Amino acid sequence: MCNPLDSTPNLKGNYLKGKRTGEWVAGWGTEVYDDDVLVKTIPSKAYLRQTAIMNEAADKVRREANITNAIEPIDFGKFLQQRLASYFKPYFDKNAATEIIIAFTITEQGKLTNGRSVTKVSDSVQEQVARAINAAPYWAPAQRNGKPITQQMTYTLVFDNIR
Repeated sequence: MCNPLDSTPNLKGNYLKGKRTGEWVAGWGTEVYDDDVLVKTIPSKAYLRQTAIMNEAADKVRREANITNAIEPIDFGKFLQQRLASYFKPYFDKNAATEIIIAFTITEQGKLTNGRSVTKVSDSVQEQVARAINAAPYWAPAQRNGKPITQQMTYTLVFDNIR
């Protein structure tokens, strides 16, 4: 892959017998591979600094607007894992934990709607995600100046080496 502005590579690394091996370096950091399996990710100091700056800017905007985020109910992650594990099983990485990102809307009443997987999955799995989100327990809604507001949310489910 190359940067379209100056044709420098965005990602550099080596292949051994057609498989990624050793360090692969990108602008955001380094990934270490062994026989095409990701072993470790090391973010660069510049990436960590930039991320911290962006997070602080977002926090400042929320504080100035007097916005508080929605609060999830206890065991929400467990609820989603129980509802969705069997549908996501074909997408699991057998060698490492698998992260599935779910997006949804939290209404002013705390009801979850518009559920979908950000992680690429089949239409039938998308349908199951939407059903699970619609059946999910209510959250405490986000607030602006003490009044409930609608909030868009992403949630990361982590499945540990499920076989």
